[in-house]
Amino acid sequence: MDTGMNPFILMLWEDFADVDGSTLAAQVAEYPVIVAKRITRTTYGGMEKITLFSLLQEICSELFTNIMCHIRLSLSTRYNSVILINPPYPQVGRLQNWYRTNIDVIEFYISLFISCKLNMCR
Repeated sequence: MDTGMNPFILMLWEDFADVDGSTLAAQVAEYPVIVAKRITRTTYGGMEKITLFSLLQEICSELFTNIMCHIRLSLSTRYNSVILINPPYPQVGRLQNWYRTNIDVIEFYISLFISCKLNMCR
């Protein structure tokens, strides 16, 4: 989830799943900060392809349930992509503070997402 409260689903494949995925799985309860370099964003079933620079822009102005239940987002890696988990950057501390400040809202959105996945929101 970014600072605009836009949720994202992260899926890892091949080497990223084996290496970074196991590291993330061990830290998932701590909501680690993930920095990805040289990746692109695409929407499933759509023609849109945007660079990571645009990733933090607002996805759409619909209600949150419509975003979670109907928009599918994919982050694509390339041969030179890099994924860093909790890197030693000053911005990571600011994101972690943002998370701690917004934990109640984040957990609400996670529960809403789970409800949508169970077809409880339509």
